[in-house]
Amino acid sequence: MDVDLSLFPHNWDIDNKQQYNYYIKCLPFVDSEDDFDNIIKKSTFFHIFGIGTIIYFIILSLLLLKYRKHYIFKRQGRTYVIFFMIGSIISSINAFFIQIRYKIYPCVLHNFLIAIGYPLSFFSYALIILTNFKNYYTSQTAYIEIINDPLKKKTEKFRFIFRFVYENMPQSKVTTFFVFYLIFKWLIVYILYFTNELVYQKGYCKMSLIHLPQILEILVFLLIFLPMALIEVVKFDDTFKMKRKIINAILATFLCFLGYMTMSVIKRVNCSVIVKYIPSDSFVILVFLCSSIFLCVPIVKDIVHVENQKSETKATTNGMLKMLGDNVLLREFSEFCRKENCTENILFYQQYWKYKKLFENQRNSKIMKTNNYYNTNSNIFVSSAFDYEDRDQVSQISFDNSIIQDENSNTSIVNGIDQLQNSSDNDMSKKSTSSNVRKITKNDIFLKEAKNIIDNFINSDSKFELNISDKVSKKIICDFKEIKNNELQQQVFKNRLKCLFDDAYNEVLNSLFLNSYSNYISIKKSSNSK
Repeated sequence: MDVDLSLFPHNWDIDNKQQYNYYIKCLPFVDSEDDFDNIIKKSTFFHIFGIGTIIYFIILSLLLLKYRKHYIFKRQGRTYVIFFMIGSIISSINAFFIQIRYKIYPCVLHNFLIAIGYPLSFFSYALIILTNFKNYYTSQTAYIEIINDPLKKKTEKFRFIFRFVYENMPQSKVTTFFVFYLIFKWLIVYILYFTNELVYQKGYCKMSLIHLPQILEILVFLLIFLPMALIEVVKFDDTFKMKRKIINAILATFLCFLGYMTMSVIKRVNCSVIVKYIPSDSFVILVFLCSSIFLCVPIVKDIVHVENQKSETKATTNGMLKMLGDNVLLREFSEFCRKENCTENILFYQQYWKYKKLFENQRNSKIMKTNNYYNTNSNIFVSSAFDYEDRDQVSQISFDNSIIQDENSNTSIVNGIDQLQNSSDNDMSKKSTSSNVRKITKNDIFLKEAKNIIDNFINSDSKFELNISDKVSKKIICDFKEIKNNELQQQVFKNRLKCLFDDAYNEVLNSLFLNSYSNYISIKKSSNSK
């Protein structure tokens, strides 16, 4: 088929395959030779948009680095946010320069930056959303534990699409996966450089089969993850303050994808003067701009707000402790923390003091109003006559199924310790003579309760993982292993185990005061003044 070459630009090389293909593609939609260069040359508007967005990303990244140690930033998935910002900067720089240097931009650089930037940004985008979902899920679960509502526990159990992810999402493993995956992508680009001419050519770079891994990443993200995330977040109640922002981010991403496909696939548009002002890659930059505004900027705003409240509020630690000891005020504050997605801190506060009370002499303890109490974590009855000062003293523990209480048991809570009604006294004496009784020392109980707290709050994959420093969490785990595996004098054993969670408690208390209670008091004062 003969091709009309009368409009072929005189400053182009007709033997250049890429330039020739571009000419064939746009020939039906141009009127003169100058139109080809006019389409490729980008407008001042696009230059300002691209440079301004890149500067914005850099400024936002510097602000996030400034607050890198802040509680709120750590809680929102600090590693994922940093990865997202790096990926956004790389992808935006690549999208900007491939447009303004379209005829000379090295395709190997284009492929290399795509191989790094896209997985960093899109995977991190997904993980930031999942981290927010996980915080909401953890906070809701902790809130239900605090108010001790068995019916809600049953109804909440099957609500969440990503429930498995929330309960099995250790950040360290995800980071390791990122590193190995990026290395794998770099190797692919390096190999293709020597085997595919589309990689080492200069100018007129375009998507092809060599970009199949990146295309699959984007399709999985857009067509599988984002719809599921949208379905998930719509079901959340309005106490989830990131709900509207995540919905807006997802919808903006879909619109940007639609705009990119329109500008790239439809030749009449791709070869028109529109691309001079709004090229297809402007939507790549726009998707990262919108998602950062909805997902990252709120982190900085919340941190600045909390820091300002610290200097303005007159809230005191003693006031917070008194409130935590008042059941009515605690419920109201727990509701506030549920909206802030930090209810697990209150739950840990309660469990910490339950744990501390185990080391008190139960004969003299004011909290014991019956002869026995029921431990919900370990499903055992412990006699109040148990002498915690004698290492060799043992308690009769019955594991007969007939005395294991279900959710409908008639139990009451006194000072945070689950306590069986007095009607269980006779049952206990009967069961203690049964053949299914074994003996357990008080040290076993201490160790078991300490391990429950570590499993529920301290480990990286725990159900109510606390946002405490790695130094403190590692020290707790290391000290626990040392206490458990070494023969220690009883008083040393007891003192070390009793103080095992003190550092975590101090961090949690400090976090509650600075990041939740101060804000809570400020909002209460504002509402009262109105």
